[in-house]
Amino acid sequence: MKAHIRQAIIATMEKRKINRNMLANKVAGKLHRSHVYDFINGQKDLTTEKANYLLQALNLQIISDPAAATGAE
Repeated sequence: MKAHIRQAIIATMEKRKINRNMLANKVAGKLHRSHVYDFINGQKDLTTEKANYLLQALNLQIISDPAAATGAE
């Protein structure tokens, strides 16, 4: 799951042309800059709470039922 979260964050960053510095600025005060860099580079995993800050900064959320995300039945 953690790898999927990292992949989703990186894909969203690339799509929106957000670099790791910009993301670190969005979570400043909640997450140390070096943790953002290490997570993006795959050198460190984050706690659920810390990963959630990154998801929120990118307006992403985890959906447990993929069909609910697409409206499929």
